[in-house]
Amino acid sequence: MERIHGALRRKYRIIRRLAHGLTGPVYHAIQRHTGVEVALKVLTNPDLAVRQYFFNEQRLLSAAQAQGGHPHVCELIERNMQQEPWFIATRLVNALPLRAILRQRNPTLIIQVVDHVAAALDYLHTSHPNHPIIHCDVKPGNILVDRRYGNATLIDLSVARSPHVGLVEDRVLGTPQYMAPEQLWSAEVPASDQFALALVAWTFLTGQPLLAHQGLGNDSGSKEQVEAAWRFMVQEVQKRLPRHTRTQAVLLRALAFDPQQRFERCGTFAQQLRLALAGDGVRLGLLPVVPRSWRSQSARWITASLTLGFVLAALGLYGEAVPKRACTPQITDTAADLRQAPGGNAAAGWLPLRADDQLTVVDQVWFEQQAWLSVERTGDAAHGWIPAQTCAEWTQR
Repeated sequence: MERIHGALRRKYRIIRRLAHGLTGPVYHAIQRHTGVEVALKVLTNPDLAVRQYFFNEQRLLSAAQAQGGHPHVCELIERNMQQEPWFIATRLVNALPLRAILRQRNPTLIIQVVDHVAAALDYLHTSHPNHPIIHCDVKPGNILVDRRYGNATLIDLSVARSPHVGLVEDRVLGTPQYMAPEQLWSAEVPASDQFALALVAWTFLTGQPLLAHQGLGNDSGSKEQVEAAWRFMVQEVQKRLPRHTRTQAVLLRALAFDPQQRFERCGTFAQQLRLALAGDGVRLGLLPVVPRSWRSQSARWITASLTLGFVLAALGLYGEAVPKRACTPQITDTAADLRQAPGGNAAAGWLPLRADDQLTVVDQVWFEQQAWLSVERTGDAAHGWIPAQTCAEWTQR
């Protein structure tokens, strides 16, 4: 391990080096007086342009933390901008390796990740104290997925743009492979992050990026050249998803050349992608993770069982169908729950229940942090959605 400043060692116990980025090394460390595990980013690059990225990130994280932060934006623990060693310490995420997400292509986990990142981006765009903040570098490498619960955290605000926080060196910043057309000309808007998130979703769902390393081009390319590259990208989406028309339509709207043609919010894109995948027959089972409110010893056993079953049943994007199961609903105040069903109304397919109904569960989805079952009713073959808690006990046929 390289030589570490003594002041850092007095504050932190260095465990190992996690990475070495543009600004300098990032360490897994433990804050000595609290025992909190952190990702410790240290500024060692003397380049003035690089240093402004580092100071930009700490300003944005500090402002967010002063307001209470966001559960899916990296949490600032400590910073030092007064004198060397300059550093930013954020709460450590025990993350899944990126290659594991790309290899498994678990659609249910991926949709949760897209949901979480979309929520983080909407926060930056509309609720951060310096909003709108445009992240400008949304990519798989800047998304950490907790290996225990599947929660996603958006990191690296170093090149983020805001009308209130300017970068001295105004050049094209970001990763070309995940860059919206307007970003090539430094004309990024909040919807530019949505474009990048759609490309991230594609990468996670298919296991490979949609665009080559050069992306749609560079700032020296003409608009006609960039449009030609964009049209080729659209054709690739259409070619790869010929039978998944709903998913194709949602992705292409988020990837529209004109930012004004994209979804109004990243959260809307994430919601529509979930519904499109389910509508196209992609099996979105209950996540192989346990929500925070269910943490207990028994819940961990349930998690292990769900994980094993899901991995065996859904190794690819288009895995095996969920086994059909019998369900006898418990009739309570279902009307209030059903209004929150996927789609939100009767036209979208929620199912009114009767006390004597016998149902067959044909699919499961996780929508806005609630489990839903797609069911068929014995007798009239009616199909719709019901909350999972309505069928408190159901067994595999």
